[in-house]
Parts: sequence; structure tokens; C-alpha cells
Amino acid sequence: MTAHEWKGAALARLTALALLASIGATTLAATDLFAPAPAQAAQSLPKSVIVLGKALVLKDSHGGGPGDQFIAEYIPGNETFDNWTLMFASRFSPGAGLDPMASAMTTANRISARKQSGDLLANSAVFKSSDGKSVVIDFLTSEGNVIEHSVFRYFNTHNGLVSLQIARRIYADKATQSDIQAFIRSIKTKRNQIVSQSMRADLPVSEGAR
Repeated sequence: MTAHEWKGAALARLTALALLASIGATTLAATDLFAPAPAQAAQSLPKSVIVLGKALVLKDSHGGGPGDQFIAEYIPGNETFDNWTLMFASRFSPGAGLDPMASAMTTANRISARKQSGDLLANSAVFKSSDGKSVVIDFLTSEGNVIEHSVFRYFNTHNGLVSLQIARRIYADKATQSDIQAFIRSIKTKRNQIVSQSMRADLPVSEGAR
């Protein structure tokens, strides 16, 4: 079996596991994470945050002035944006009439397009959260050696739309097949915990969102 055939077979097996686990999923390339960032944030942000019991440190932030878009990204202190395994990101888009459900469905459509373009793991699920005000999208994707599970919570403030993201990654070139299968199976059991974490009132958001 060639390397290309092995990769295809491995991804097919992972897809079957993903479907059996009834999960939702994709990579951040399908969202606005890599969109051009505004000027450096001019607001005070906590230097670290605890997510899923792990300490994450602020590695990058942009925007946040009056009427500005905003993004802040936290990952483990010993990791970089090239090798992170857990991320918390806070984003804000100013403007009236922004719809959390529409934003979640836009992301879901991008994930569907990824699947049609050959990402065998791409899958997503959209649902309203228990607070009745937030919309959550839970999704999985793969790109190259990266397999990523991510949860976005979208909600409105009087100034615009906030999205809070908690994402986990595993790297196929650094993991065994058993590790990868365990990562995918864990999505079903960790989903509620991750969504609950995203509902925390103490997570940092843009000052412009308040």
C-alpha cells in the first residue's frame, strides 16, 4: 500500500469512528481565525486563563478599541501556533443585527464545503445552548497532519456579536492510530464539558462588547 493509499484508508476508518460517535467537527481554516487582524489590541486582557483544567497564556490579541473587531488567542505557554494542542479564543464583531444562528450556520456551511472538497472527517452540529441566548457549533476537521475538534459559542451583546472558541488538536504524524481513535471517540464525551466551559462568565471578552 502506498503512503497515499494508507492515508486514505486511515482517514476512512477515522470517518467511520466519527460517525459512530455522532460527533460534529472541522479545522479553523473554515472560520475567520486566519482573517487579517486589525491593529494591536488597546485594552487590558488577562495574561492567562484556565480552560478544561489547563493553564493557557495569551499569545496574540488584536483590535478591541471602540467599534473595532477583536480577537485574543490563548494556548499553553510551552506551545506555539504551529504545535498547539488546546486553544481558547475570544472574538468580537461590532454591529447591530448580527445573528448568532446565522453565524453558526455560515461556519457549518463552510465545513460542509470542506467535506465535499475531500476532508473526510469534516462534520458539524449546530444547536442552541441551555441559556437560550447562545448558539453553539461543534465541529471536526482534518488538514494535512492536523485533526481538530472545535466548539464555538456565539451570542449577542448590545454592541455586537461575541464568539468564544475552545479547540483541541492532535497531530497524526506525532500520534499512534490508537491515540487518534481515542481523540475522536472523546469528542462525544467531552462535548458537554467543553460547551459548559464556553458558558463561563469569567472568560475574557472585548471591552467593546460590554
